[in-house]
Amino acid sequence: MSLITLSDVSAEPVECDFAQVELRYALPKPDENRLDEIAYLRLLRFIRLWRKLGHSIELTDELVTTLIPTPAADLEPGTIDAAFATLLDRIANFQLLMTTLEVAKKKVPDWLSLWDADTPATVKHDWLAGLLRIGTVDLAHLAELTGIDPFADDLEADDPSMLRFVSAQRAIKASRLKVADLDYLLRHQDTSGKLTPPEP
Repeated sequence: MSLITLSDVSAEPVECDFAQVELRYALPKPDENRLDEIAYLRLLRFIRLWRKLGHSIELTDELVTTLIPTPAADLEPGTIDAAFATLLDRIANFQLLMTTLEVAKKKVPDWLSLWDADTPATVKHDWLAGLLRIGTVDLAHLAELTGIDPFADDLEADDPSMLRFVSAQRAIKASRLKVADLDYLLRHQDTSGKLTPPEP
């Protein structure tokens, strides 16, 4: 159980006396519920991140658990700094994506779910199409035309694939062309059957 509480460890607890209060795991046996070094390091970094981002504790927790490259249970004092550096890069790019798309706060968890490792790729594909308000076929064709896999595992990169893909989609949306038009012009594919001139 990973719940951390303030526990009175004095022999005879006194109400409202914090002199003998410690952070402990919510376990019944005092000799088994002490926090170790990595627990304090994780807690400290989480609190700092939560206060800096200004999100709710719940959303901050979702960001951390979804985007951290190493599962929290596998973190060690010698590896937490590198994992947290990658996490910060990913969060920064995710925040940039949300700002670029002007995503409402209530929709942020929907976008974050695109990086859920337990969600099948086909489901993520459908979710992204819905979030971008384009058809699933157009989404697949746009990925082929641009050569960008929006689900590439590079959110910590300087120019992550999801941001590049979204930028390409927005550029097309701002033009007079549709993905189907580009597909026909560049690859002579007409999945709708409406763009190919009739036989003379």
